[in-house]
Amino acid sequence: MSTETRLDVLSKLRSAKNELDAIEQLQAEKDKLEAYKKDTSISANAYKTNSAAELVADREKNIDRAWSEIKANTWISWLLMIVGVAIAFGANRLGYGGVFAPIVLGSIAVFFISRFILKKRESSRRSHIFHEIYQKYEKKIADAERNDQLAEAAYHKAVAADQAKRAAEVQPKLDNIEHQIRLHRQNFINMNLLSFEDVDQKPELISQMLRLIESGRADNVKECFRLIDEEEYRKKEEARRRAEEEQRREEERKRNSPGRVYVYVGEPRSGGEWKVPRNEITIDGQSYGPGTIPYKEIVLQPGWHTICVAIQYTSEYIYRSDTIQFNLDGCGEKYYQFFIESPHRGVEIKECASRSDLSRHP
Repeated sequence: MSTETRLDVLSKLRSAKNELDAIEQLQAEKDKLEAYKKDTSISANAYKTNSAAELVADREKNIDRAWSEIKANTWISWLLMIVGVAIAFGANRLGYGGVFAPIVLGSIAVFFISRFILKKRESSRRSHIFHEIYQKYEKKIADAERNDQLAEAAYHKAVAADQAKRAAEVQPKLDNIEHQIRLHRQNFINMNLLSFEDVDQKPELISQMLRLIESGRADNVKECFRLIDEEEYRKKEEARRRAEEEQRREEERKRNSPGRVYVYVGEPRSGGEWKVPRNEITIDGQSYGPGTIPYKEIVLQPGWHTICVAIQYTSEYIYRSDTIQFNLDGCGEKYYQFFIESPHRGVEIKECASRSDLSRHP
């Protein structure tokens, strides 16, 4: 391809980029105007719409205050009973023991009777004051509710008027922007260079093509697409190789990392319960001490190992399990139960699927 043709492609690409940049700028301006059109400068604080709620809150405060003022003086009842009991003790000390019990019982009766009378009086006064306060606020709250409704309607009306004013102000600008966007889109289409679908999928496509042609690596749009596809393929392959290498290193790390063996040791008690007897765990000929509740966790390097367990069933008899061999993977886990269910069967071994299975008795 000649230099003129390459310059022509460069000119078209630059023009196409200019058209897309213009569309982007116009769209941003349009979005701002649309947001301004939907917004409002009318403040809800200028319209008092919660007068009724404030009056209701004030009414409840007055009711609480009145209630605290008319609460029964329970100390009167207590005072009467204490005085009666004191008189009874005084009479007893003066040798009038026969009147002790009647005076005490009388004092208790006076206490409950006075409490009943005071409570009844209190309830009556409370009902009267509540009725009085509700009547005092009834008309005020009803008027406030109507005023709140009128204020809310006025607020919505003001917002609608403000938004209508904004719409009338910006709509010609929006129409003009929309017209300019259509012109720029048509100019882009008329170049017959790229589709909007291409640039939507790859926003940096034109910039990439400009760099390829300006650097001399490509002479036309077709070659640009080929080079861009090749570059993307190389990047994907490189990412895939890095992921595979990372996975390989992680697998290698796991293979060389220690694993864990979980060992449960038990024997039955009367009543179907199980207990941990005196025992000793031996792995690869080395003692790892006794198994504990709910199990013992032992860290081992990956590879083949042997394990057996000795259990002291009684003070005279020690039972040893068979020695079993197992292969522990790096970061792997093994789960074994060693238990005596009956003496004649000796130590039995069960490999479990998980740690939770170890807590289930064999």
